[in-house]
Amino acid sequence: MTVEVSAPAVPVEMEGKGSGPTTVYTREEVAQHGTYEDAWLIIDNLVYDVSKFSERHPGGKVILYYRGQDATEPFNAFHCDLASSRKYLKPLLIGRVAEADMKLDPRVSGFRKLREELVEEGFFKPNYFFYIGHLVSILLMEYLAVQCFNYTGSWILTATILATAQQQAGWLQHDFGHASVFRSAVANQWAHYLTIGLLKGASSWWWKAKHTRHHAKTNVVTRDPDMHVEPFFSFSELMAKTRFSKYLPTLHLQDKYWYFVGPPMTTTVLFVYQNMCWMARYAVLEDMALTLLCYIRFEYMFHGTLSGWSLVGMYLLTRFIESHWFTWVTSMSVCLFLSFSLFPPLFSFIKYGSNSLDSDTDKCSSLASSYGDYS
Repeated sequence: MTVEVSAPAVPVEMEGKGSGPTTVYTREEVAQHGTYEDAWLIIDNLVYDVSKFSERHPGGKVILYYRGQDATEPFNAFHCDLASSRKYLKPLLIGRVAEADMKLDPRVSGFRKLREELVEEGFFKPNYFFYIGHLVSILLMEYLAVQCFNYTGSWILTATILATAQQQAGWLQHDFGHASVFRSAVANQWAHYLTIGLLKGASSWWWKAKHTRHHAKTNVVTRDPDMHVEPFFSFSELMAKTRFSKYLPTLHLQDKYWYFVGPPMTTTVLFVYQNMCWMARYAVLEDMALTLLCYIRFEYMFHGTLSGWSLVGMYLLTRFIESHWFTWVTSMSVCLFLSFSLFPPLFSFIKYGSNSLDSDTDKCSSLASSYGDYS
């Protein structure tokens, strides 16, 4: 079943190169332009050539994730100020989709209708008091954790409270990282610097480089960087057999040890390593300064009570508890856990890998060898 939609009107000023927007292309023709050097995409039934624009795209080369495809939903989701973003599209317009191809799957049309309703009802308008309250609650939890340690001396209780604060700080920085709070890009960026750097001890630009691609192709093994947790684990046997096979002799046993060591190894050890490598490579002053201040702040919180290795131990225990909180408390993870427990055959995804998530399996070898590949 398909739902036919009419073609959007093409503004007169949106004239591109070549024969202009009057040129008609089928979706199959657009799909043939799906390489780095020759990248076309569709937005609202209009065809754009982003081959050269990808180098200047404010959001980076993630735009190439959609080469040869319809990028209407991602475009609307990734850009808060659509009117401003559409100005970049004007010189890239080369045509429109053939009328015979202007049909939508009912799920897509239903999603667009739902999004329009939510926009009209104000669900996408940020509540600044919420973010202020969120920040205050995080700081209060950190204060509570310090006082708890001073009065009880309990490492587990103190680390659990700190882990809860860290988990909440992760979601707070998340919204600023998506530039979804303020209309000003500069304001969002500095809020992200402060929340992820000063509260979490991580790089803003490292997070954006990973997380933007994660949302672009969520959980697609060969494209989502969050799915690359080698050499400790592998979500795909095909990926494990390329670059990391010699590091994964226990691949067939990872379903046995994942529950305990998986979360801290992938969301703490590996991420911290990647984060530090990123900052060493790109040397963004704001990232490095605020990350350093985060660790100084942690030391100051326990000044006079913990020092040296005991302070490091408290930090690692907090991260360990936080990693399990992050992995198992989210609804998605709970659903996966229940699936793995109740339906063991489904566990083959993490045990043996699945090649069905992406049709470009022939590219897997080259993708695994390059963390920054946008294929």
